[in-house]
Order: sequence, then structure tokens, then C-alpha cells
Amino acid sequence: MYSKVYFITQEEDEKVISDIFDNIKEKYSSEISTFSTEKIFDDTSNTKESLFLLYLDDDGIKKFFQNHISTNINIAILPNENCPNAMRNYGISKDIKESIEDAFNSELLSRVDLLECNGFIAFNRIVIGDMHGMNRLDYNQNSRLDKIKIFFTNLKNITFNSYTLSTSPEQSIQTAASGITILEHSTIMNKESAIKDDLSIHDGKLNAYILAPTSLLSYIWYLISIFFYQRISLIELPKSLGFIKSSKLTVSSKETLDFKIDHKDIHQSSTIELEVLKDCINVHLGRVLLEHVKNDESSTEEKDVINLHTLPKAELSSILIGGKLPLFKKATDDDFKDLLLNLRDSAKFSYTYLTLMILSTLLATTGLFANSAPVIIGAMILAPLMAPIISLSMGVVRADKFLMIQSARSLIIGIFMALLFSSIYTLFMPLEQITAEMQGRLNPNLLDLMVAVF
Repeated sequence: MYSKVYFITQEEDEKVISDIFDNIKEKYSSEISTFSTEKIFDDTSNTKESLFLLYLDDDGIKKFFQNHISTNINIAILPNENCPNAMRNYGISKDIKESIEDAFNSELLSRVDLLECNGFIAFNRIVIGDMHGMNRLDYNQNSRLDKIKIFFTNLKNITFNSYTLSTSPEQSIQTAASGITILEHSTIMNKESAIKDDLSIHDGKLNAYILAPTSLLSYIWYLISIFFYQRISLIELPKSLGFIKSSKLTVSSKETLDFKIDHKDIHQSSTIELEVLKDCINVHLGRVLLEHVKNDESSTEEKDVINLHTLPKAELSSILIGGKLPLFKKATDDDFKDLLLNLRDSAKFSYTYLTLMILSTLLATTGLFANSAPVIIGAMILAPLMAPIISLSMGVVRADKFLMIQSARSLIIGIFMALLFSSIYTLFMPLEQITAEMQGRLNPNLLDLMVAVF
């Protein structure tokens, strides 16, 4: 396929280089030239018949990518112990002969996205703060006992920082979070994260997971999902996680943020700008990703997704940053607004309410005549009276005249319809004997009062 191969390396061991050259010459009649990483190639000096074969460490590969973004050169990566992230990310075989075969396989050539963070290239992952178990490389080799110890250590040591998340000038949110993980993609080869979903390498989007539990209970459930189930999915994302899918994301804070790029050294900045460079470089992927790439390239481009409604805001953010994680989520002003809106809806009379009231009345009357406690209990479950009762209670507590009138009206109509339809139904019922279920309700006592109160 390639008549000319540019071998880019920092390797000084001539035997290693000679073995690689012999492997290439054994199967392919390509002209091979060796270059250092310092040389930058442009489109005019290369054709489709040229291959750039990288035998470099992770940093060297990133530097080469950075220098050749948006060019049309064809790149392949050879395995070595100094580029574990590149190998895992692009599915590169550990066997040198297999990786050379993949480098000359046209089906495995794919134009892929790159994730850029503050001007640096990231193969796949940026971690800001502490994600408490989101990175499976941190604990996958541990025993079950060690995992339990790590579980309780995380439970005890969670801390929060203030973040501003912006996907555009118009779309911005300020929240408190323990940490943020940004993934460019996720495949069968780089499942070091706890993400179950396959995230595309061609969609031009980054995937940000924001860990921000609002209560101790939700945080415990998140840790159970991570440490014991070991997989989470966008379909059933724990409430402690927010999610952003976008081509750009800016994470900022008043304080200096610590972040890692591809598990490497810690960087620091108060503003972290992330952008996915869509289909910006040609790379030969490993054979294990062949089916994944075919399916991926045929898929349609996805829209941005912003799912941040579970993240803490305002007053709750201040409480979390202060180091206090409540047992239950503290209700915010927005929660109270939603509650009052729901109660106002519950207080309104509707045909659905009327239908359920009539059906539950007829069911309860049938249960009394049939002397069947389960049928009567079923009628209680079906009856919709509890909603206007709760709305009336809130109306009384808040002295809300509108809520009291609406809920009282619904209650009166419901009770009247229950009496009316049960009376009509009873008139047509041929049975005249009083059943045990009826008799038990004719002489209420103090215990019945306590049941009603509870």
C-alpha cells in the first residue's frame, strides 16, 4: 500500500530499529527513511503512498500529532513500553508484527478526533479534582478487601470545589463538585473508566462527567455503582453525576485547579479550556477496533447533551464547599417552587380524578359485598383522594386561599361522587346480608382513629 515509510523514532538501539526494518522489508517493498521527532512534514512533500511510522513514547506521539494537525499525512503507531496510553487509546497490538500489518492495512486507516486541553493534546482523558473511583486503573488490581477499604476512604474524604462550566457564552452554570472527568472517546481497548457506553472517536464531541453528590445517600449509591457494579451508563446515570456532551467546554474557578492529562503529571490552572478537533488526523487503528470504526463512521453526528439538573446550586453549593454533606438532599428554592407547582396541579379538579374516584368507589363497594379485604385495599390504592388532601394541608400551612379552595372543592366533589355512585350501585345489588367487612366498619373504635391519624 505504501511505497515510502518515514520511520520517526527517538530510539538509539540500532538492533531494535534493525528488527523493525527487517519485519517491514520481509512483507512490504517500501523505501524506509529514519527521522527524529523534530522534523515537521507538510502536505506538499507527501502523497497518499507515504506512511509515517511512529516508534515514540506518549509525549513524542502527542508532539508529532500537535505538529501535524489537519494535515493529510498517514500515521501508524508501533508498540513499546513508553506509549501505553497511545496503545490503549488506538487499540495498538502489543505484538510488533501484528502492529506493522495493521499499519499497512487500509481498512484500519481512520480520520480521528483529538482532544485539546489548554493547548496540549490529550489522547483521551482529562481529570479535574477527585472522581473517587471513576478511573478503574486506580483499583482494578486490588482485592475485594482493598476495594472495601478504598470505598470507605472515599466516603470519608470527599471534598468540593466551586466550578463554572461553560459550553458557550449563553450556556453556563456555576456549581460545586468533587471532580470532573472528560473523555474524548471510549472503546473496548480503553475501558479503564467505569463507563459502559461506547463513546465515538469521530463525533467531534467530548464527554464530561461531573461528580457532585447532593446527599450522603446519593454519594453512597454512586460509590456502590463504581466499586462493585464497576459500570455506569448514560441510560441510568447515578444522580450524583452530571453530564455534558459538547465540542467545547470551559471549566473555571476562583481557585487554582489541579488536573491530569492522560494519567500523567499534574497541571495547574484556574481556567481549563477543552476543545475537540474533529477528524483532524489520519491514524491506523488496531485490528481490534475494526468493527467499532466501521460502525462509528457510519453513525450520524449527535447533538450536544447537557444534563446538569441534578448538580447543586446556590445555597446547597455553599454548604457542600463548607465540607458538610447532608444525609438527605437539602431542598433548594427551586425544589420548593417545583413542589408548590405540583401541589397546585394536584388540587385541581379533573376528569382523570373523577374517573379514578368513581372506579375506586365501585371497587370498594364490590369488596364490601364480596367480603374481600384485598379488593378493598386495592380500591384504596386506586383512590386519588390523597393528592387534594396533601394540597389542602399545604394550603392551610401557607395560608394560601387559592390552594385551599381548589383542593377543598376537589375533595367535596370526590366524596360526593363516591357516596352517589356507591348508593346507586348498592340499590342494584341483589345481596342484602351484612358481611364481616361491613360489620367491622359499623362500630369504629380508638384503634380505627389511630389508623386514620397515621
